Order: sequence, then structure tokens, then C-alpha cells
Amino acid sequence: MTLDDAEARYRAVLAERTAALAAALRRMIVERPFALDPGVSLDTVDAVHFEYEWDSFQPVAIPLNTKTGYCGGGAILAVLPPGQSWLFPEEIDHAVTAALPEIDPLDLGDELGALKTRLFTDWFIATWREARGVAPATRGFLSVHDTIWRTDLDTGEKFREDSGRIKFF
Repeated sequence: MTLDDAEARYRAVLAERTAALAAALRRMIVERPFALDPGVSLDTVDAVHFEYEWDSFQPVAIPLNTKTGYCGGGAILAVLPPGQSWLFPEEIDHAVTAALPEIDPLDLGDELGALKTRLFTDWFIATWREARGVAPATRGFLSVHDTIWRTDLDTGEKFREDSGRIKFF
């Protein structure tokens, strides 16, 4: 399996999960099923920070007030296929590694990780933009877990969590 084949398979996986992601995004921005901090009302939640694990790509939604910061606990988005703990099947990675033995597995793993990250981010942003019409005033942000970098889902702008006009903590 070539890298192009892997990309096509990764894209197919994402396409199969688009409806689930769109439904989960709509639920988060309309129902806001968060366990909010004491004294916080749903009216003060004006944004959602979506954070994902870099290996599983399992997204979690965290309620956010863009002036005061995080205001409650996170909620897992139900986008992974039933019974799976990884969005991208590991069989794809294994098939590429087996087909390209001349490439160092660590280098190939890094390349596949970068490809999955790019595809996931583009997919998430596109699905956000499609789904957010149910609550146009709600802002959305995306990042990998435990990083300082955030992406504004409406503009695509990348920024540090500790700089700029949005407060995250």
C-alpha cells in the first residue's frame, strides 16, 4: 500500500464518520450537555474547545467562555465507530509499513501521523462550518490534547492559548 493509498483510505474513514461528527457538533453547541462549574449557566457558554488525542483522534468538547475561560468538564464526542478506540484503523498503518520496508518505521510513522493530523483537522473544520448554522453565535476551537496551539474553527487561524483575545484558562 502506498502513501497515496493510505490517504485515500483515511479520507474514506473520515467520510464514513462525517454524519456522526456533524450530529455530535450540533448536539454540543445546541444542547451543551456539559457538567458546568458551580455558578455557571448555559448562557455564559459562548464557545466550545474541541480537543483530541493525537493517537486515537477521539475528540472531547470542553465548555468555554471566551472572556473568563473554561467553565466546566469535557464531554466525549461520539464519532468513533462502535467498538473502536481509534478513528483511523491501525490496519492501514500496518499495510503501509509492510509495503514500504525500505523506509524507517519511525519516519514512516511520523509521516502517517502528520497526514492523519492534516486530514483530521481539515475534516473537523469543514464539518464544523457545515454544522454550526444551528448556533451561529457559538465559537469553536480545536487542538490536540496538551498543546498550547489552538485553531479557530471559523477562520482557520492558529494561535497560542496564552496569547490573543480568547481566554482558555
